[in-house]
This record gives sequence, C-alpha cells and structure tokens, in this order.
Amino acid sequence: MDIETAAPLGYQEYRETHRVDIFDAGPTGELRLSSLLCLCQNTAWEHMERLGVGYAPLRRDGIVFLVVSTKAEVTRMPKYGEEIQIRTFPLGSRGVTFYRGFEIFGEDGKLAVFVLQSSVCVDPEKHTPLRPKVFYEYGVFPEEKTPDSMKIPRAHPQEDMPLLGTRTVRYSDLDCNGHMNNTVYGDITEDFLPLSRQEHTYAQVQIDYVNEARLGEEILLRGKEENGTFLLQGFHPRGLCFSAQGILLPR
Repeated sequence: MDIETAAPLGYQEYRETHRVDIFDAGPTGELRLSSLLCLCQNTAWEHMERLGVGYAPLRRDGIVFLVVSTKAEVTRMPKYGEEIQIRTFPLGSRGVTFYRGFEIFGEDGKLAVFVLQSSVCVDPEKHTPLRPKVFYEYGVFPEEKTPDSMKIPRAHPQEDMPLLGTRTVRYSDLDCNGHMNNTVYGDITEDFLPLSRQEHTYAQVQIDYVNEARLGEEILLRGKEENGTFLLQGFHPRGLCFSAQGILLPR
C-alpha cells in the first residue's frame, strides 16, 4: 500500500500535535509501542468527540468500538522531546469491520510511522457485532468500501511455541469497557519479545486482539524468532487472547 496516499480525498480528517514526553519513551529514548498505540487511540477518539460521536454518546446509544488489529509500518520511531504531528482519517468498512489510518510525522516533517487499524462496533452488553450502517446513520463519515489491499491478515494460534512466561491481568490494565485496554498489549509485547528491544528497532509490528482479557486472568506467553521476524501470542483459559508479530532490525 502506498502510505503517502492512504487517505482518500474528501474524507474528514483530524490532526493534532504531541511532544514525546519522558513517560512516552523507553530506555532507548524511542517511543514505546504502548505509547504509539495510546497516541492512535486518543487521536481517534478526539476526532470522534469533535464530531459529536465520542465514547459516551455512542455508549448511550448501545454502541462501542473494539479494536481488532493494529498494523504499523515504521520508518523510525519518534524520540523523547520530539514534536510530532498525528493525522488520522477513516478508510471505510469491509463486512462488519471499519478501517482507520494514522500518519505520524516527525519534527523534520517526514512520515515516521503509518498505522492501519481495524475495529468493529458491538453491543456493549451482548458483545455482538453491529452492522456498519448503525454507525453510518450518524452521517459523520461517508459510507465507502475498504479496498481489498488494506485487509489485515491475522495469525493463527501456535500453542507449540516455547513458553516465555505468564502475565496476570491487573486492575490498572482495564479500560472503560472492563477488559484489558489495547495499549497494554504493547507493553506485554515488549516485555516478552524473543529479541532484545534495546538492541533492535521496529520495521513493522502488528497486534491482533482476538479474545478480551479480564481482571485476574493469567495469560501464558509463547513466542519465537527467526531471522529478525518474531511471533508472540498470549493464551488464557478461553483460548488465544492476542497475537503480535513483526520485523525487528539491529540498531
């Protein structure tokens, strides 16, 4: 996909500026994976709030958005103290899945990271998917079909990979929907990577959110690395919880 022209002309978009703070960066000085996910989450919701369809009004109407997959193509991770600009825009829907793009520009004005994110709107009580028309009826975004080339393929469970450790879901991991927030999976990924994060930098990373993690559940982390590519998966009593995969380059 040509990330320079990912946003269709005429779509509503939203931009904001952010300075990478000390708590956004890790030991290398680069933006943490969880901080990247948090920037995308906050920018998307600020966009929705300004259009009058933020979390609270949608929840009152029986709609919540759940992220399905996040895929980042990384030229370089922004660093501590850098002022960056985030641009986000909708990319239509495919089946029951909505797509959204994010472009993160560095202080030099060059594209540093492109993020493609898929999500579904569900009934907050039943957790059953809702058809896209339920959201399109608000009239804030035009209804468009997402191109086939933007579909994000998801990894299959691989329970035979080596066990890397366990992670218990704590209260501070939870969000307004009562389960582990999608940004926390970025920290788990970096904590359990088969390759040293301090010795490598991201070229690409994708996280699939398969089955929500609830308070007190123990997640078993399994993973492997081969020639700079990695696969990390978390399993809980109800099956595959999440999957993270990507490409790391030596520093």
